[in-house]
Amino acid sequence: MKNQLNILVAPLDWGLGHASRCVPIIELLLKRDCNVVIAADNYAYDFLKRRFPRLQFVRLKGYNVRYAKKFVALKVFSQLPKIIFSIAREKFQLSLLLKEFSIDAVISDNRFGLWSKSAYSVFITHQILIKLPKPLRLLEKPLYKINKFVIEQFNECWVPDFPGETNLTGDLTRRYKLPANAKFIHPLSRFSPTQLNVTQKYLYDFLAVFSGPEPQRTLLEEKILKQLKNSNVKACIVRGTPGQNEKALTASNVKLIPFADGDELLRLISQSKVLLCRAGYSTIMDLTVLRKPAVLTPTPGQTEQEYLAKYLGSNGFFEFVEQNNISINEIISRPPAGNFPFENNDNKLVKIIEEFVERLNKKQKENQARRSL
Repeated sequence: MKNQLNILVAPLDWGLGHASRCVPIIELLLKRDCNVVIAADNYAYDFLKRRFPRLQFVRLKGYNVRYAKKFVALKVFSQLPKIIFSIAREKFQLSLLLKEFSIDAVISDNRFGLWSKSAYSVFITHQILIKLPKPLRLLEKPLYKINKFVIEQFNECWVPDFPGETNLTGDLTRRYKLPANAKFIHPLSRFSPTQLNVTQKYLYDFLAVFSGPEPQRTLLEEKILKQLKNSNVKACIVRGTPGQNEKALTASNVKLIPFADGDELLRLISQSKVLLCRAGYSTIMDLTVLRKPAVLTPTPGQTEQEYLAKYLGSNGFFEFVEQNNISINEIISRPPAGNFPFENNDNKLVKIIEEFVERLNKKQKENQARRSL
């Protein structure tokens, strides 16, 4: 008789953020003796494989959205047919995975095709409203309605943010009505508030943590390196490219590493006076939990990041600078202050996962009783 629950966890493959914010969920599921199967692709696969080497992994092909150097929004919009095809493909792949691994539940981080009537399904997102560039702004409300409809095909929608009028996502969760199955679960982070060593002596003047889709990740890296090579700033750059070898660098004042796991990244953050990073929402959640001030620079043309950086900057939570306007000397001369009016509650996610597992166990027992009749 089957007792152990089989849970499929599948993050989107845009950068590392969707994968990193699944870490606390996976850890809590494992503590409750669930069998976790991870379905991912690209950097998300490499990151989670490094973090959970003993778990079962399957390649679930990602959306592979590419960003352009110019006309970014148009480039992304032109790939909409490919995204729709990817959603249909993962929907089909899910039907095979449910049978192969006897999956009881699916936790999908922004992968729209991973819901099924054959398994309890959860959708994780902080974007109920999807921000569009100005030329397409009139399409935001129709797109919200489509997004809401798809989300409501899942049994639950977990929104990783604080409830209340003042939160981290602003219009993304507050402008329009939430899906009927949505609940706020507080920010998801692989870190806890007590982990950051605030008494650590600074080893670096400047730390840059890169992530996100190409070619903008590389363009930002090249811009930062060019400024650092002509300065006396002692800096460290985390490239956000797990699975790649360390890149050769001639500048003696810069340490360049491909990837930093949780413990190493925490150490680097503690040792750095000023932090510059993308305005990805998972990064924002990590920094909020750690209460670490930072300068956010959104990926050009990624409207969600552009909105979040401006929204959080205007509220004094973080500093904001556009990629084209980055000046390392200016950032170092005026370090970000940071303002975090939120109370972290580590027990919120624990309770959410406990209730989730209880529902699944109850459903499993009911199914077993039905089959025994």
